[in-house]
Parts: sequence; structure tokens; C-alpha cells
Amino acid sequence: MFTGKSVREYVEAIASTSFPSPKGGSVLAVAGAMGAALLQMCCQVSAKRKPQEAPRCQEIQGRAEALMGKLLALADRDTEVVEDMIRALREAKGKTAEQCRNLQESYEAAAQSLEEIKNSLVELTELADAMEPVCATSCAIDLVIVRHLVRAAMEATAESVLDNGLMPQKSGCPLPGQS
Repeated sequence: MFTGKSVREYVEAIASTSFPSPKGGSVLAVAGAMGAALLQMCCQVSAKRKPQEAPRCQEIQGRAEALMGKLLALADRDTEVVEDMIRALREAKGKTAEQCRNLQESYEAAAQSLEEIKNSLVELTELADAMEPVCATSCAIDLVIVRHLVRAAMEATAESVLDNGLMPQKSGCPLPGQS
């Protein structure tokens, strides 16, 4: 959807107030994908500098590459669920039970998308940890950057999940179980 665009086009779409456009969850997934790409570079350089560690580096690189693809797909998926959420929010103006239920379901889908992003970020953190003992010295700072980038994205993802859980109530709909 948007991850196939140039970096400039993607960033400009984020800044747009029109929909569909990528927003927070998509940005967090792309940040994770960038971390996975940087980790792949560390693996390639380390495999060349430390040939005895090449099999381990190649294994980590393959897993990081798969995570990068997954995170990019999740970035586009998050854009789709946010679009659905905005539509449900606009339709919930009358606050009927059905409108509130649709809104709640859209926020649950958004929270699920964020949860999948978070799980991928956790896996990426584990890969970065596994790479540390075999990382070439010339890439050590890049591995630190991966960790910081992913940690920040994980923290923001956790906060976003919490916020999405409260959004139907913020819009005037009762939480499930309330009347």
C-alpha cells in the first residue's frame, strides 16, 4: 500500500491528514523493518570479517530478512485497520449499539495489528542479542542503533495498544460490559 513508495512519498503520506495514510502503527512497523535491515547489514559485514561465524551470521540475517518483510506487511496492514477504524468512528456519530460495536471491533483489530508489530519487535530484539557475540567491531554501533530503535518502537507500541483500548469510550461509546 504505502511501503512500496519512496521514503519521501511515505513520509509525506504520514504527514497527510487524508485517509488512507500511514499513521503511528505503520511508522512503528517501518522503524522495526529499518532495524531489521540494519541488522542484516551487520550480519553480512560480520560474516566477511569473521568467516568462522559466517553460518551463525547467515542464520540471523535470514531471520532478520524475514522479519523485515513481515514488518513491512504489518505496516501496510496497520494502515488498512486504521482506515477501518476512522470509518467506524465517523459512522458512530449516533452512538447506536451497532455503531459502538463496529467501533469496538475496529479498535480491537487495530490493537491486534499493534500486538503483531510488538511481537515482531520482540523477535528482532532477540536476534540483535544473538548477533552481539559475533558482531564485527565495525558494526557494533549499528547493533546499538538497532536496539535503541527497536526498544523505542516497542515502548510506543505498548502505549498505542493501551490507548486503542480506551478509544471507543473516548468517542462516547460504553466499554464492553457497560450500558
